[in-house]
Amino acid sequence: NIALVLQDRAARQIGAGEPHSWTSLQGARSTVSVDIPAGNRLVAIQPKNLASLKGVLRRTDHVDVLWTSNIKKGGEASTFLLLQDIPVYSVPYLENDLDKYLRLMLSMEDAALLTHAEENGSLRALIRNPGDDKKRDKPFQVSKSTLKKRMIKQPNAGRNRVELIIV
Repeated sequence: NIALVLQDRAARQIGAGEPHSWTSLQGARSTVSVDIPAGNRLVAIQPKNLASLKGVLRRTDHVDVLWTSNIKKGGEASTFLLLQDIPVYSVPYLENDLDKYLRLMLSMEDAALLTHAEENGSLRALIRNPGDDKKRDKPFQVSKSTLKKRMIKQPNAGRNRVELIIV
């Protein structure tokens, strides 16, 4: 029924020229679960920088995830590279969109890790270059003392630098 289609919203972001069907609509009877590969899970998170990703991040992109703990080790919070090269399933794409979640496709272990991290701190999603398939072998940690050491070694590092992304 064409009236049902015209009154419904897309269930996910549909790119220009991307084929879609009845299941692309929120009112469709089919579920998202058919899109999830065996062994993976779809996890919805609220990264702190989600508003800045709207309109920039696309369904086919990959992200790295940083976690800033609210568990103070030695009296200060730390930021860690938590996950790398994670496929994005969906992202709110309109400024006034009520959907406040970034959805990622993860293994069960990574889904548990990400869920625990979100419950104990804040997350940020970093968009990766599609051609960048390198991953860091060693995890890293940044804290207030790390930043102080860097500023002492390189007092002008990162200053007078502005990056603009024009979409």
